[in-house]
Amino acid sequence: MANSRASFYDTGVAAGGEPSAPSMTSASPGESHAVWLVMMTLGAVAAAFSVVSLGSHLGWWPIPVGGPNYSAARSALTGGLVTGLMVAAAELHRRGVRFGVQAATLLLSVVLVARTPAYGFEHGIPQVVWVGPMVAFALTSLGFSLFATAVTFALVLGVHGPNGAFHEASPYFVSGIIAMLLVAGKLRHERILAAERAQAHATLQAAFYDALTGLPNRRLLGDRLTEGLKVAGRNHRGLAVLFVDLDRFKKVNDTLGHAQGDALLVEAAARVRGCVRAMDTLGRFGADVFTVVLGDVADRTAVDRVAHQVLVELGRPFLIGGHALSMTASVGVALFPDDGATAEELLQRADKALHDAKAAGGHRTAYFEPTLQADAEHRMRLEQELRVALRDAQLCVHYQPIVDLRTGAIRKAEALVRWRHPTLGLVSPAAFIPLAESTGLIHELGDWVFDEAAAQVKRWQTLSGLPFQMSINRSPAQFLGKGARGPAVPGHERDASTWQERLGGLGLSGDSIALEITEGLLLGEGEGVAEELHAMHTAGIGLSLDDFGTGYSSLAYLQRHPIDVVKIDRAFVRGLAPNSKNLALCRAIVTMAHDLGMQVVAEGVELEGERDLLVAAGCDYAQGYLFGKPMPAEEFEVLLLRSAVE
Repeated sequence: MANSRASFYDTGVAAGGEPSAPSMTSASPGESHAVWLVMMTLGAVAAAFSVVSLGSHLGWWPIPVGGPNYSAARSALTGGLVTGLMVAAAELHRRGVRFGVQAATLLLSVVLVARTPAYGFEHGIPQVVWVGPMVAFALTSLGFSLFATAVTFALVLGVHGPNGAFHEASPYFVSGIIAMLLVAGKLRHERILAAERAQAHATLQAAFYDALTGLPNRRLLGDRLTEGLKVAGRNHRGLAVLFVDLDRFKKVNDTLGHAQGDALLVEAAARVRGCVRAMDTLGRFGADVFTVVLGDVADRTAVDRVAHQVLVELGRPFLIGGHALSMTASVGVALFPDDGATAEELLQRADKALHDAKAAGGHRTAYFEPTLQADAEHRMRLEQELRVALRDAQLCVHYQPIVDLRTGAIRKAEALVRWRHPTLGLVSPAAFIPLAESTGLIHELGDWVFDEAAAQVKRWQTLSGLPFQMSINRSPAQFLGKGARGPAVPGHERDASTWQERLGGLGLSGDSIALEITEGLLLGEGEGVAEELHAMHTAGIGLSLDDFGTGYSSLAYLQRHPIDVVKIDRAFVRGLAPNSKNLALCRAIVTMAHDLGMQVVAEGVELEGERDLLVAAGCDYAQGYLFGKPMPAEEFEVLLLRSAVE
């Protein structure tokens, strides 16, 4: 399904959109009419003099032959003839008549002048005086500069000016000059208009076409898609929108440079263009994203064929700047009318399908799925409502006890944020914490949780009279600064002070708080992360490595960072039984941690048998439903005070 190059570089609109560029071979009606009116007026004046000359010659009114009036009338006759013929030739030129017709008209003019009754020859007037202006006009009309015209007249003046015959030739000469100047002015006017049209065309290209690939840009794509939807609706036919994205294109720019990346995009555009029909539209939607609008689609079979061909073509190696690049691509598809009725809906849903294709590993085609759209819309609503929740105090902190396995006393707790949604009830942190990280609200949310938990630590230490430590989860996004921060939530503008400074403001020592971090943070660590962890450890704040054993567990983490506590993931604790592999792993973790000077907390303990085996293995602390679920501060306070008395 080869696509003609013209369909993407024309100045019109394949499926409707922007207006066509003006013609480059005809002047605008108003300007042409004005110039032509002036030329015709002067030609009419010359013709009037010709009538006077002809009437005198036929004796209609007496003008002495050989007298000055007769000489003027005779010259006017010839000059009028020259002028009229030149005007006719100029009009042919203006209308874009081919060179052969124009040349024939000029030749006829020369012949007619040469065969005019040679009244002037009796006074020694040469034919070159009449032919000269015609030659000059021919040179100019053929694209020569006015310099050629000046040379022609200079020759006439130089040969015939001072020898006494020029006073007889001057009327003819003046008539020719008038015609010549009119035609030259007209030609110059046409060139100016052509330059203006070229500039307008360039402006049109910049407004509607991509500068790098020459493909329709996002604006023109939207226009053509809108027109295509109108046609599809009238004809009761389908239409498909394909988003094509080069996988891992950023690596090309990073390794080879943007110039090579641009060359790759140009070649990719050419390959995709060869996969679609002339009636379809291919455009550049974004950096490395191309959009194809397929019209007159009967079913998915045709779309599958195009999408498959695009993946095959873009999967062939690219030879760019001497480098052989192996690339893959992903395609997202939205269909009319199933997936949307407007251009905006189809573009948005094709983009969503593209993201799904890339999330699945790339190098594949994904169709838009309404269920996925519903999930995306739900996430979007939650994002907006989360900001409202933080502003309207819909969030709260629950606390889960962490028990000392040797004494059974509650000496620690983990602070866990909860969202009391007005219509959905309690929303799981697994649902809204990723949203907070992606929107940047995690910074305000994390600081708010810290302040709430630190205030409770202060209160409970005072009430119980015993040391108490609160574990607070800190997102990697808070360490790495990920997530674009949106507008500040009223009443929750981020405090620039550090958590260490806030503890000092409450009169709490650093060991009142333990930060729970994940292996994912350490896996992608930078110098800034390591420095911040060491600064917190220096301030006495404990560091707990959460979910140990489930990720990319590495002893190097324990060696490089000041970890105080290792938390055994619930996957090793659930169903813990004597002589089981899980028990062997728990013992190994406990032994290793103790040898490194660390304490161990087991998560997810729900049965007394699990607790007893952990005690026998030497585990220090445990948390789980056996000791208590996450609960509001009031309930936890009762449990804590009871434990202190016991």
